[in-house]
Amino acid sequence: GAGWKEIRTVISSIFTSASMKKMHLMFHDQLDNLIEVLQAKARRNGGIMDIYGEYQAMTMDMIARCALGQNISCIKERDNDYYARARYFVANIQFQQSLVVKLSIFFPYVRYLRPFTKFGIAESYLVGILSKSIRGREKEREAGKIRPLPDAIDLLLAENEKRKRSGDNPLHHDVIVSNAWALFLAGYETTSTSLAYASYLLAKHPEIQDTLYEEVTSTFEDDETIDYERVMRLPYLHAVFSETLRLLPPVTTFTSRKCIKETLIGGRIRVPVGAHIVAPVHAVMWDENNYDRPKEFIPERFLGDNNKAVWSATYLPFGIGPRNCVGARFAEMEFKSVLTAVIRRFVLELDPEH
Repeated sequence: GAGWKEIRTVISSIFTSASMKKMHLMFHDQLDNLIEVLQAKARRNGGIMDIYGEYQAMTMDMIARCALGQNISCIKERDNDYYARARYFVANIQFQQSLVVKLSIFFPYVRYLRPFTKFGIAESYLVGILSKSIRGREKEREAGKIRPLPDAIDLLLAENEKRKRSGDNPLHHDVIVSNAWALFLAGYETTSTSLAYASYLLAKHPEIQDTLYEEVTSTFEDDETIDYERVMRLPYLHAVFSETLRLLPPVTTFTSRKCIKETLIGGRIRVPVGAHIVAPVHAVMWDENNYDRPKEFIPERFLGDNNKAVWSATYLPFGIGPRNCVGARFAEMEFKSVLTAVIRRFVLELDPEH
């Protein structure tokens, strides 16, 4: 509807190439911190560690810096309260949602208890900090204080101010908060999961890891800064990114649509108004009719002419169409920057005892 289009237009404005380049500048210190922590843990533990936990802390730092304008340093301080509550919230979100929905069918009052659960308290705490941060940023901008490196909140507020000047309806504070919250969740959990999947796949396929290493080290010197323009143009890195998300998509339930007009498909399948249609993401991307040897990790399928042959309707990690994941470009930038930093310094191997 019109409301969605207005919000989408504003949100999309923060994911242009120019905006991404500005946000990428905030990654540099975070990447250095990650490598420093990984090197220290590798020396202490004989090179063995749970890299997923490191990726979670890293992506938390990145999204907090880029979306909230906050330096919380989870990668170095794991007892950080914000990090602990965010991990608890994300780890329990699907369970809480499914449980509350099911119970509320028979006991309607249950839905009102959610804010008082540990899960609800964590959510309120996190969203409260985000809302307060946005209020504070609004006052800064009203006072003429403009940050040299704008984060997602700055970009959202700047776009909203532009709407006010042009006579368009500005977005309500709650709408800005909810979209910043969605960006936070998407940039934190899904990207850390994808990075963990990629690390596992590269460790399992050392020949692919070697090819990626050659590309990365031929592009960036050992201590050279990983810049936005070059890291986003690396073809084999892009192939690894694309194939990881095809084989092991971190999110498979959001690719759904609600029917707003009764529709007849193929002359025999009636879809009533209000019905929700969910795309079977795994089934589509693991279908032999869409991909050759679909259960195998083959980044080359996304290189050159092979990539051109991939039909967009069969590649669904970010959804499809005008309502696809608006933060896909940010997630890609985050994934590629972190993986490049890691591959440049480390050889990934599976723990022989697991």
